[in-house]
Amino acid sequence: MKEMRQKTERINLGVLEKNEQYNDQMTDICEFIHKFVPGHSEEENCAQEPQKVLSGGDYLTYERHKQAKNCKSNCRTPSKQLKGLVPKIEEFHNQAEFLKLIWSLLYDTSSSNSIGTLYAARNKMNSRNVPSDPHDNFYASSEFMDKVTTAYIIAGGLHHFKMENLHSKPKPDYAGPVGDHDAMKEYIMEHAHQFVENHAVPHVQNLPDYGIQSNDIKCRYCDKEYRRPMSLRKHEARIHGHPDPQFNQQSGISPPVKTSYKSSVYDYTKLCLTLGLLRLNHNDAIRFGDGERLLRLAKFFCLYYKGGKCPKYAFALLETTAQAQCLLSERQAERFVWNRTVNHQGKIDTNHPNDLDLEHCNKVFKEDVHTYRGKYTEKTILRVSRSALATDGICKKFDNVSSVRQCSGKHKKTDMADDIQLLAEQLHSIGNVFDIDDSRVHDSFPNLKDPLASLNMEDIQTWISGSLKKFSSKHYV
Repeated sequence: MKEMRQKTERINLGVLEKNEQYNDQMTDICEFIHKFVPGHSEEENCAQEPQKVLSGGDYLTYERHKQAKNCKSNCRTPSKQLKGLVPKIEEFHNQAEFLKLIWSLLYDTSSSNSIGTLYAARNKMNSRNVPSDPHDNFYASSEFMDKVTTAYIIAGGLHHFKMENLHSKPKPDYAGPVGDHDAMKEYIMEHAHQFVENHAVPHVQNLPDYGIQSNDIKCRYCDKEYRRPMSLRKHEARIHGHPDPQFNQQSGISPPVKTSYKSSVYDYTKLCLTLGLLRLNHNDAIRFGDGERLLRLAKFFCLYYKGGKCPKYAFALLETTAQAQCLLSERQAERFVWNRTVNHQGKIDTNHPNDLDLEHCNKVFKEDVHTYRGKYTEKTILRVSRSALATDGICKKFDNVSSVRQCSGKHKKTDMADDIQLLAEQLHSIGNVFDIDDSRVHDSFPNLKDPLASLNMEDIQTWISGSLKKFSSKHYV
C-alpha cells in the first residue's frame, strides 16, 4: 500500500494521426512506441534484445497490438520484431464489460413489477439516467449498481440477524458480545463469512480428472505421446483403465444430463448479490492498486465471461492470467501484476486504471485541439499534445485563485443513503428476497441460472489446455 500510494509521473509522447482499427496503422503506432523502449536499436545487424515494456489498452487495441507484433515476427532484429512491447488489457474497459454482463443477465424492462429486480429498483429510486445499455452512461449505471448491491447486503443482514426493520435490534440469539471491541469484531466477521457462504458463493463443478493433464498430450501412465487429445483420452481409458465416461463404460461415471430448470426469486437474489460483490471487490482493488487481487478476480471474471457468452473477454482474461503465471519471466510478471493503475494524488484509495487516465488525457487534448477548428498540421498536433495537460493545470490554478466557478469534470460521489434505505426496506419487508421459496419466481426471468453452474467443465478444461498451447507459440508474449 505504501508503494501503490506514490504519485505517478506522467510523460506525454505525443499524438499520432493513426487509427488503431487498421492493422497497418497499428503497426506504425507500435513502431513509434518501440523507439522509447530501453535497448531499442535501429541498426540492421543488432541482435541485442530490448527490455520488455508493458503496453496496455482496451480490447480492440490489445488485439490489434498482437496482430501488429505477429506481422513483424519475421524481421531480422529484435527491435524490428517489436520484442520490447508486451501487450496487456486494462481494467477500466474490464469494469465496463463486467457491468454489461450483469445487465445482460439481470436487467429487463419488462420486470418493473417484480420487486428485487434491477429495473424495479431503478423505478423505485427514480434513477432515470440509468440506460438499458450501461455503455451509454457508465457512471450512472455504476452508481446505480453500487446502491443496489449495498441495499441487498443490508436486506441480507436484516434477514440473517432476524431483524424486523432497520431500526429494530437483532434477536437475543444474535445480539453478540456488546462492549468488547475485539470480540464484537470477531463475531461480525464470523457472521459475515456465514452470510457470504450461504448467499453469495456459487456452486461450481470441479474440473474433471479424466481430461488430458499435459499440454504435450502425453499419457500420465506410460508417457506415450499423441498428436490429438481425443486419442490420448481413448488410450488412457482403454489401456490403463482411467475413468472416462466417453470411452470407458466400466468407469461407472455417466455424463451430466441436461434437465429443465425454473429459477426462483432467491436464485435471482443470489446471482445479483454474487455479481455485485465481485464488482465491488474489483473496484476496491483498483482504488488501492492491489494488482494481486485484480489478477485473482480476473479468474472469476474469465469464467463468468465464458458462461455469460462474452468469449472475447474470457479469452483475453485467460491470456492475462497465463501471462502472470507462466508466459512472462518472474521480473516481468511482477511488473505486469503491479502496473495496472496510476495515482495522481499521492494518497491511498485514490488509484484509477491506466486506460481511464488515458481517456482523461484524450479529453483535455481534444478540447485544446478543437480551438483550431480543424485547421491544424502535424506540428500543431505535436505541440498541443505535449502542452495540453500543462496548460490545463495552469488554467485550473488560475481559476481557483480568481474564484472562478466552473464544472470540474470529475465524477463526485453523491449521498446515496436515502435511496439505499428505501430500496433495502422494500427488499426486506415487501419483497422478502432472501426467503428460499421455489414457488416464487420473477416472470421476466423464468430460466435464470448462474453462468458458472451452466459451464461444462470438461469443455472448459479442453479450452484452457488448447488456449495455453496457443499462447506458448505466439510471438507477442
